[in-house]
Amino acid sequence: MKNKYHPAYPDDSEPKIWVGAGQLYRFAHVIQKGDFVLTPLKISREVLIGEVISDYEFNPEAVSKR
Repeated sequence: MKNKYHPAYPDDSEPKIWVGAGQLYRFAHVIQKGDFVLTPLKISREVLIGEVISDYEFNPEAVSKR
């Protein structure tokens, strides 16, 4: 996963690459329907809470290019 992540984000530091690749791996292979996910928003100090309602699906058109 790390080898695929790095070319997409070449300016990221090595620790950031490991974290990003690990997060993507968990979403694709560990998290399942019915699991809850939390996402912190740094600007507002809020936490978004969501529930996974379907199986993993890759949609290349939905990928952010930063």
